[in-house]
Order: sequence, then structure tokens, then C-alpha cells
Amino acid sequence: MRLPVSNKRGFTLIEVLVILIIIATLAALAIISFGSIVDRAKRTSSISMLNTVRTEMEAYLMDKKKYPDSINFANFTDQDNNSILHALAYEDVQNKIYSIEASTYTPPPSNQDSYTLGAKAIDSNHTLLTLTNKGVTY
Repeated sequence: MRLPVSNKRGFTLIEVLVILIIIATLAALAIISFGSIVDRAKRTSSISMLNTVRTEMEAYLMDKKKYPDSINFANFTDQDNNSILHALAYEDVQNKIYSIEASTYTPPPSNQDSYTLGAKAIDSNHTLLTLTNKGVTY
């Protein structure tokens, strides 16, 4: 008499669940990692745009021999309604920077050639960026 041969092939339920848990953990880590990479890229984009604004402010200084006393952030003009942004459109600035508040612009004292401009980046934390004639800090 012949005994039946058991040809069990495949995985047990426990093995399948362990594999699913491992895959879910790796996917969660990848998503978290991807989110931080995207945020860093958005912050870098905002910093790059502020550096372009800094270049425009330096061009304004060369033209007018001083930085603007005030800035109208609705259209990026100075106190005399002269445009500050020549090489780029204000819409470009709006797309790369979350917000620039009028109260964050500090014009230079008469005896100094420096200014301070605060802005928020377009990353998820809206990182506060500070623009001066030396560069951008955050």
C-alpha cells in the first residue's frame, strides 16, 4: 500500500503577512523621505528666487545710488512707483515664494548700504528666509 505524498508548495499565512509588513514599512520610509526631498527642493527654489531679487536690488542701487526707502509688494515698486524687478516678473516671485510681507522690509539707515527683507518659502513649513545685500539666510 502506498502512502499519499504531500506536495505542499507555497507560503503560509504568517510568511505572507511578514512580507507585507516589511513592504509597508519600506513604502512608508520612502514616502517620508520623498516628502523631505520635495520640501528641500521647494526651499532651494525660494532661496534662488530671493537671490535673484537681491541681484535686482543691487541693480537698483547702481541706478539710483541707494536702496529703496520702501517697497510696494503688490507690484514690487519703490516709493516713487519705479519698478524694482527688471529682469523678472513679479508673478515669478509669487510662484517661488510663499509670502513677502511689507512689514518685513527694513530700509537701510542713511549711513549704511544694507537692507533686510523677510519672506516665507513655499515648503510645507513656510521656512522664514531673510534676504540682505550679503545673501539669504534661514
